[in-house]
Amino acid sequence: MIFVLVNKRNWKTSGPIINMVVHNAASFSSIGYETHLCLGAGEPSDTDSDLKNFYGLEPRKNFKIHRIQRFQFGSSSYRFSVFVHAFKLIRSLSRKSKVVVITRDSGFLAPLAWLCRHPHISGYYELHDFYADLSWISKKSSKHYREKIYEHLFLSRISGLICITKAQQDLYRQVFPRVRSCSFPLGTKPVANSATMETVRKRRTLMYVGHMHGEKGVDFLLEVASELAKSSIRISFWGGKAKKIPSYQKKAQELGVDDMVEFVSFQ
Repeated sequence: MIFVLVNKRNWKTSGPIINMVVHNAASFSSIGYETHLCLGAGEPSDTDSDLKNFYGLEPRKNFKIHRIQRFQFGSSSYRFSVFVHAFKLIRSLSRKSKVVVITRDSGFLAPLAWLCRHPHISGYYELHDFYADLSWISKKSSKHYREKIYEHLFLSRISGLICITKAQQDLYRQVFPRVRSCSFPLGTKPVANSATMETVRKRRTLMYVGHMHGEKGVDFLLEVASELAKSSIRISFWGGKAKKIPSYQKKAQELGVDDMVEFVSFQ
């Protein structure tokens, strides 16, 4: 069996997404499976050195990273070339073994559904949102409707869904009761913690980790910070791009909680 993971973003992109997909791919190779990771090339660099120094991983012979130059037009680059390379690679690998494909990019759902018609290829979509039913979104954009169309067109035509929470899996089961699914919560590696619950309580800090754009509820989180500050509880926000941090700090200052919150951009 061969694993292929597909992601449209560039190698060494800031934020958690590429970091997670690199580590997920490495985990399959670490237990002996031939594993391929297809993603954007990013800036020129030595891949093995990046694995060790940027991602904290050792290169492996059965872990092959395909850094595909994204199609460039003007100042923008496009994911199409990544998907074309992945599609051809998966078809080629299926001639010698069964192939399991995992992606979190909705743009790859159409080719994935086509690939899943092959008896030696199975494809899984890693879900990070819930677009199948948009009733929970107050301000809908064209992106929301596009994602909903993708999910209703293709999720029933692939092998299964990988959800990041059990609650999310339950939601998708309501909409797609016949589509197989599983839930594998994201998390961190276990670390020893000898602190007592009382010590932890006295830290009185709530930590948010993730993107800080509108859909994540930044304004709501800052309003919560205002309420928690009344009980001397701090909030530490880890995420977002460095250039956006000043605007978050200004918002916190306007709410009068700038001394009770901190913002750290993606590391």
